[in-house]
Amino acid sequence: MVEVKVESGIVSNDQDRNTNVPFDFVEEDRGDYIVLCPKGGICNSTIKFMKNRLYDLSCENGCRIVMSMKDVDFIDSVGLGTIITAHKNCVKCGGQIVFCSMSPMISKNMKMLHMDKLLNIVPDLITAEEVLD
Repeated sequence: MVEVKVESGIVSNDQDRNTNVPFDFVEEDRGDYIVLCPKGGICNSTIKFMKNRLYDLSCENGCRIVMSMKDVDFIDSVGLGTIITAHKNCVKCGGQIVFCSMSPMISKNMKMLHMDKLLNIVPDLITAEEVLD
């Protein structure tokens, strides 16, 4: 397993200078697939730290990606749009992306938005690995 720290930072919200949004993005190459581990909020302020890499990976032919959401605090509409685009890119290129380990709040919101019908969402990393096989 190779772990690469792709990006990290603390983003100040321009509208409220006292609000900082911490973010970290780690990529692990597990041979047959890539595990992406964002940490913090996936939002308009932080998406720049992961969007290009996520899109690059999702556009590779036959890509196999697991996105572990265990350390994601929240997702805004920009973050959700990026996730949906990555999913569509994977499908178009004959690949697959699986989202796992969502917090109860994020999981509830994804179900409310019917994202569980569009995206491959599973409870944990072990199940994600099984879905990829």
